[in-house]
Amino acid sequence: MRSERIERLLSLCMCSECVWTHLMPVSSQVRKLAAPASLETEIRVWSTLRGYCKLARSAMGGARTADLKEASRERRTAPRRAMALELRAEKKRLLSELERRLEMAEARSRKAGKVVRGGLVAA
Repeated sequence: MRSERIERLLSLCMCSECVWTHLMPVSSQVRKLAAPASLETEIRVWSTLRGYCKLARSAMGGARTADLKEASRERRTAPRRAMALELRAEKKRLLSELERRLEMAEARSRKAGKVVRGGLVAA
């Protein structure tokens, strides 16, 4: 009895046409989004992402190096706070790196007169 119920649930979840019909459009949308758009559209997207990076970093407040210094001071007395400060510093570093890569991609694309994809993903 129990194995029949499990089998029926698995067949409904795994082989349902409903599930597959919902997955197929997502797959095609991802492929469509992966293809480069016009240069103007890509520049708008890059500038929006850069704006988000700046906003997120400013919302975290202070400099990354200040967080790391404070984390080193707090390491013995408050290890959880030190870890949180290190995490915040790493987030700031990643946002800064992404912002820098977006600026470089935009500059290369403007210079080439078309969308150049290299350099956004870490090698």
